[in-house]
Amino acid sequence: MARGGSAFNLTVDGANYVSGASVRFNGATRTGTLQGTTRLIVYIPASDVVAPATVTITVVNPGPGGGPSNARTFVVTGSSAPSGGANAVPSISALSPSSRPPGGGAFNLTVDGAGFASGASVRWNGLNRPGTLQGSSRLIVYIPPSDVAAAGTAEVRVFNPAPGGGLSNALTFTIGTSSAETVSPAADPSFSFREHYAFPSPSRRGQPVTIRVRAGLADSVEVRVYDLAGRLVKAGRPARRASSTTTTRRTSPGTSPAPAPASTSTPSSSRSRGTPTCARRAASG
Repeated sequence: MARGGSAFNLTVDGANYVSGASVRFNGATRTGTLQGTTRLIVYIPASDVVAPATVTITVVNPGPGGGPSNARTFVVTGSSAPSGGANAVPSISALSPSSRPPGGGAFNLTVDGAGFASGASVRWNGLNRPGTLQGSSRLIVYIPPSDVAAAGTAEVRVFNPAPGGGLSNALTFTIGTSSAETVSPAADPSFSFREHYAFPSPSRRGQPVTIRVRAGLADSVEVRVYDLAGRLVKAGRPARRASSTTTTRRTSPGTSPAPAPASTSTPSSSRSRGTPTCARRAASG
């Protein structure tokens, strides 16, 4: 954000936020609105961005227990904020997804950053791709199949229209499986939310799932387990009996079950609260 800018709302995403959590903006406490356990939105006054600086941001859970999260940085740049109602030059910090297999079909691209103005669009290798603006820090755009037909890379920028405005910094989108990212398989077209259900559903953090199916002696029964995206996780045929039971674990393909959390219930005043984790932050005007 440019120095001398106006007040804004800062969104801090992470994990394990509890009631009473607050943001420390360069050591100053800034309280706000908690959205579940993973998002905190706080008001940052104009006085916090008067001068150029690299600001340290943490989330602090109150006692008992609690404490500060890991730190993230927020940059107040040296250039002055635009005047007279002119749009700022945007900046971008993350793409989701950041890669796609060649010929993978159309998809929605989420671009996170700061300073996005009304009418902002994505420039994909120089081609204009309009989308849906969510505040001043997120832009979601439709990418057609022709943009990812062949292996290679694409330069992604955000463009703010006049008055003022201009092109952001560039991030690279990889067309082909990135070494740091595995592309999930497509959903099974035969999947639907029907037929037999299991308990618990959905399974969380490697929690065992029991599926009970009653079938006749002449029936052939196949049990398929899907994740919520409709991707097949596991399939098998239980022993052919009048009543069959199979137990399996639902996990994402190619990953190990996540460990159980230290506490699966909301901390009470007699329990020690966990230390929050600050994953990312986004500013919105």
